[in-house]
Amino acid sequence: MMGLTALGQGLYLVAGPFIGRIYSPEEFGLFGLFVTAWTFLGLFACGLFDMAIPAAASDEEAQRLSGLSVVLGVITSLVSGGALAIVAAQDWFGFGVLPIWSGIVMSAGMLTHMVVLIGQGWAVRLDKVMTIGQANVLMNGARSILQVLGGLLSPVWAMMIAAEIVARAAQAQWLRRDENRGSAWRFSWQRMYDTFRDNARYPIIFGPAFILDAAAVLIQTTMVGTLFGPAAMGQFFLMRRTLDLPVAFAFRSLSDLFLARQLAIVREDPARLRPFFLRTSAALALGGAAAGLPLIIWGRELFEIFYGRNWGSAGLMAAIMAPAFFLNLAAAPVARVFQISAMAHLRLLPGVVHVAGSLLVLILAGRYAWSIEAGVIGISAAISAQYVVYIMAGYFAAGYVAAQENGES
Repeated sequence: MMGLTALGQGLYLVAGPFIGRIYSPEEFGLFGLFVTAWTFLGLFACGLFDMAIPAAASDEEAQRLSGLSVVLGVITSLVSGGALAIVAAQDWFGFGVLPIWSGIVMSAGMLTHMVVLIGQGWAVRLDKVMTIGQANVLMNGARSILQVLGGLLSPVWAMMIAAEIVARAAQAQWLRRDENRGSAWRFSWQRMYDTFRDNARYPIIFGPAFILDAAAVLIQTTMVGTLFGPAAMGQFFLMRRTLDLPVAFAFRSLSDLFLARQLAIVREDPARLRPFFLRTSAALALGGAAAGLPLIIWGRELFEIFYGRNWGSAGLMAAIMAPAFFLNLAAAPVARVFQISAMAHLRLLPGVVHVAGSLLVLILAGRYAWSIEAGVIGISAAISAQYVVYIMAGYFAAGYVAAQENGES
């Protein structure tokens, strides 16, 4: 799985120098705005009921969850597309730079993402994690090739979005190979209601944290676009996407390993959970800082060499944001401690800090006419504060698990 994750991200990195030289920062900014909104809405493409598929009591129950996810996905895609068309037409929240027809594209993207989420749920249920890795490689490869070829035909943001949707459709088709089709799902309002009621804990428990995390990123992206224009938003989005790669690799490759290790420690010697948590967080943060030191020193130059001369500002932003992403790297895998603790609600605290910090930066940047560099410093501080709180909450949750296992109050 780790090798497939690295291969998938490697394919996207290989395409990076071509994409950076084909598309302008303005077009990349429009693409980034659309993708950020898509990412936010896509979390709820199935109402989070897709998360219940792996743990369903039976394949029949999993089929009903799939059916419920499809119904909710169709509704969500139509609502999302309509909402984007409205905010684009009214020029709300900085979305006026997108055309009204982008709502139709959003609906198509949401439908595709719905199928991907359901397919991933079945792959996990059937213990076909390699299928997920293979599908990610296919998606990254198809996206990279199509974005380069489409850009050679017409270097506009719509080409990049079309490539994303086609690539995710290919990913969805690959994932569906392992979906259980043994019995046809029969539509029934009563069964759908029963399935909704029995699994409502998933959106109730996970929904608020997901909303907070995604809303903060959306606030940051729209802030940059509204205050500094599409070109600055393109620089910001390319920077975020580049720095997200090592974090995504760590999370996908190591989080399950850390979860298994934490569970083993809880069974064997719960008192060792907190020290393990601290050692792991510190090691990941120090490793990320050592690897990212050249980025802090030569960020502008490295981005200009890799992506092209138009992207020096993105490199400067990366140098400013690097400390925040070191903390993100430290928090990503060990965050799974919330899954084994009765203090899972503490997971909301980092999201609250992130949203509040992002809103504060937005208000101050607008009121005092900050430069783009000052705005990015503010965003970096908000993200850093989020992950400091994340690690502190995880440390407390780990101690609570140990106390529970030892019979302490």
